[in-house]
Amino acid sequence: MKNAVDKFEDSVNNVKELYFKTVCDEEMLKCMDADTLKLMQASMDVIDASLELTVKQAKTIEEVNNKLDVLVQKFETLGA
Repeated sequence: MKNAVDKFEDSVNNVKELYFKTVCDEEMLKCMDADTLKLMQASMDVIDASLELTVKQAKTIEEVNNKLDVLVQKFETLGA
C-alpha cells in the first residue's frame, strides 16, 4: 500500500512542478490579472488538499487491514 501512495505522491508533485515550469515564467506572471493568480493558487490548494486526503485514507486503510489481519490470525488459532 505504501508503495502505491508514494508513487501517487511523486506523480502529484511532478504535475505541480511541470505546471509551474509551464505556466509560471516571469513574463507570463506579469501578464496575469489578480483573478488568474487567485485561480492558480486555488488550484494548488486543491491539489495539496487532495494529496493530503489520499495519504490519510491510505493510512487508515492500512490500519484497518492490519487489524483485520490480527482478527484473521485469532480466528485461525481458534480453529474457526
